Amino acid sequence: MAADLLVLRAARNAYLLVLLALVGTSTYQFATTGGISPAVALLWIVAAGGFYASKWYYRRSGPDEATDGGGDDGDMAG
Repeated sequence: MAADLLVLRAARNAYLLVLLALVGTSTYQFATTGGISPAVALLWIVAAGGFYASKWYYRRSGPDEATDGGGDDGDMAG
C-alpha cells in the first residue's frame, strides 16, 4: 500500500507542476498579447477534465462510507 501512496503523491506533484506551467504560460501570453492562444485554452480544458475525472474515479473506487466511518475529506461542503 505504501508504494501506491508514493505513486499517487508523485502524480499529484507532477500535476501541480503542469498547472503551475499553465498559469505561467497563460499569464505571459495574456500580458504580452492580450489573450490566450487556443492551444493553451485547450490544455486548461484537458487539465480540468483530467482533474474531475480522477476525482470521480477515486471516489467511485474508494471504500464505502459505511466502512470508513463516513468522515469528511474536506473538499466538499456538507
